[in-house]
Amino acid sequence: MHLYSDIDKHRPPKALDSHERYNRVPGKDDRPGDVAERSQGDSLVFFRGKCRVSVANCFELRHKAYRFQYQTYEKLGIVRPDPDAIWLTIHDALPLTTTFIASDNLGKLAGTLTLVFDSAIGLPADSLYPFEMKAIRRDDAHHVCELISFGTSQDSRGSVKILAGLLYCSYLFAMHIRKVTDYVITVHQRLEKFYCSNLLFSRLGPVRNYDKVNGEPTVLLTLNLGLPERLRQSRRIFPLSLFSYSRADELAIASRIDQSTAPLTSCEFTSLFRGATDVWRKATAAQKEYIRSIYAADLTAPPASPHQ
Repeated sequence: MHLYSDIDKHRPPKALDSHERYNRVPGKDDRPGDVAERSQGDSLVFFRGKCRVSVANCFELRHKAYRFQYQTYEKLGIVRPDPDAIWLTIHDALPLTTTFIASDNLGKLAGTLTLVFDSAIGLPADSLYPFEMKAIRRDDAHHVCELISFGTSQDSRGSVKILAGLLYCSYLFAMHIRKVTDYVITVHQRLEKFYCSNLLFSRLGPVRNYDKVNGEPTVLLTLNLGLPERLRQSRRIFPLSLFSYSRADELAIASRIDQSTAPLTSCEFTSLFRGATDVWRKATAAQKEYIRSIYAADLTAPPASPHQ
């Protein structure tokens, strides 16, 4: 679920309310330039270093991202107290699940976004919107991906740039590498207008209370990724309008992201899902059966340190 960090103010992010900022032509400082020039290690650098996007591809980065997600939701009062302070779902254990992290110009972690690709155990949204999700999948041409654990820090300057960088990278990766056709996301009801007006999402299903986030009123939104792609030449679509890469460069960015992805190791899985949290204990029988088919390790053995 995405509960943007400004939700407690009952309005969309201020920078996107500003007609001048949102609709301006990208300035010289915002133009990405050559892909190689905008890369540092595994990070993609945007907006003159004000946003650096990477993939959480090792235990340290994953743990950092999951802790950030918990802290973000804790500030909003939508998570139950947890001494381990980690936000996880069983879907984070899937090999294709990809978590993006974004840092600001000071190197401080300022935002996260996770993509969950459809699998034999479905998507997180299936638990709250089973019939609506089934309707999307009726057409075999639709390949669905869900955005989860999406948020930015209230303490970070330039949060809109962080938001833009995360969405842009996830969009390119999902569409060009994983061949996704449709995004779905569950968001707090108050954010529906923001997503539909600025990101072209549309409502699919009624408002429902989501137990995982303390029963907050939630809506299911969907976006056909071909829509912003078709409209980007005639309308200013966030976040695409803030970047001026060529299609060839966008394909190169997507490829860079793909090269930096890495699935959880068996040791990381047992540490995070059985040692640090009770996610494995709460998983359904079908979920456990599928996860067991992925990880060769004995999932009944005591959790081991990922550094061993």
